[in-house]
Amino acid sequence: SICPGEISYGFSARLATGESFDDPNGLYTATVSDGDVVVEAWPGTSGAGWTFGVPGDDAVAGIWTAGQVEGNERGDPSADGNGNPTGRAFLTGIDPSTTNSDVDDGTTTLLSPIFSGVETVDSILSYQRWYSNDFGAEPNADSMQIYISNNGGGNWTLVEDVSQNANAWVTTEFVIGDVIEPTTQMQMRFVASDLAGGSVIEAGIDNLRIFGVECNSSIPGDLNGDGRVDRS
Repeated sequence: SICPGEISYGFSARLATGESFDDPNGLYTATVSDGDVVVEAWPGTSGAGWTFGVPGDDAVAGIWTAGQVEGNERGDPSADGNGNPTGRAFLTGIDPSTTNSDVDDGTTTLLSPIFSGVETVDSILSYQRWYSNDFGAEPNADSMQIYISNNGGGNWTLVEDVSQNANAWVTTEFVIGDVIEPTTQMQMRFVASDLAGGSVIEAGIDNLRIFGVECNSSIPGDLNGDGRVDRS
């Protein structure tokens, strides 16, 4: 069979009286494979391989860093993306000594390590993001841009322009090939900015993962690897 494959399915119900009801949404589709495989995963517990700040950044506070969530600031997460109140993530402005270490007066940039987008079939990228901009004198005036590159940061394609104040970790997931041509030189860029008036901006990234479906080309019962089922 073809792997990965796609199946279509639907739902219907029949009463004892003989009446039947079909799902009004029609058919659904699902991908069929031999399993999932994680290529890379960064849970936010270490900043190794990440870049905190690039030329041109000019924020005077709230710089991206890797550290333990605080939860004592306006707009800060009280737990990491896994719900751990003492967990770690990539966050803007970690400073236990103050409740006012949000992004101020400019831009701060976080770059992921270089990774491959071609190790699995239809490689998928996912991450959890936190964004808060609904405090301060002029709230909801800024946003966080998230980009992807397939040439090691030479060029960037916008994935999201986040202005959602969810007050929660939000998971974004997409097939890399649906956004940009996958290569072995992929990279993510997360840009948090305070460019408008007096608003409080807090951002976070956690659990960046690259994964995909696994297709096993072996044939059950093929004992010698010749593509045929052998006798036991």
